[in-house]
Amino acid sequence: TDILDILIDRGGEKASLYTETTTEESLAGRPLSFAVRYRASSQETITQGTVLADRTIQIIETVNGVARPMRTLKLSSDALFPIAQLNKLRASGLKPGAAIRFVAFDPSVMLSFPVQTKVLSRQQTETYEGAKSLLKIEQIMRLPNTEVAASALVDADFNLYLVDTAIGGLNMRLSASTRAVALAPNQSSNFFVEQFAKAPRALSPAEQAGTLR
Repeated sequence: TDILDILIDRGGEKASLYTETTTEESLAGRPLSFAVRYRASSQETITQGTVLADRTIQIIETVNGVARPMRTLKLSSDALFPIAQLNKLRASGLKPGAAIRFVAFDPSVMLSFPVQTKVLSRQQTETYEGAKSLLKIEQIMRLPNTEVAASALVDADFNLYLVDTAIGGLNMRLSASTRAVALAPNQSSNFFVEQFAKAPRALSPAEQAGTLR
């Protein structure tokens, strides 16, 4: 189960986003079912999928408690759910220079797409658990209309410690931490206080008219 729970508080105005994704697979890696719960503001959507023997997915969606008609989706024969993806990566041995390819299925968007992972090198890194020797990997997810690239630091079991990626034109860095740190109250900050400092002298009109340095 993967959970993303975000609360944005700006001047007392709060906005929340919650997603919870659960998948079920057989011991052999065959996809069995999934459930996705999405909640934003006053709307909650729950999507449940059951994978039949012929890899047809029966999908039932409920929006604010109201069920919509069941629909179906055909899962490609080579598409893997998350645990099968992880097992394929671990089976490669994660040796520097290794390239691993598979087709992933993402229940949150109900899409299958190719994923290419390349193991680059091992490096010593400070983590919340102390110094660790971690592997740097690069991963490219080829979605229908775009590609998403990410780099990460992982251990031998493919536990993530650091992820760099770009979403919606924004560069993002996600760093692993303890549960206590992740759930601690946010530190208040002022963007302008953090980003700007007082000039050591008065700025001339020409300097004020130029670019900020």
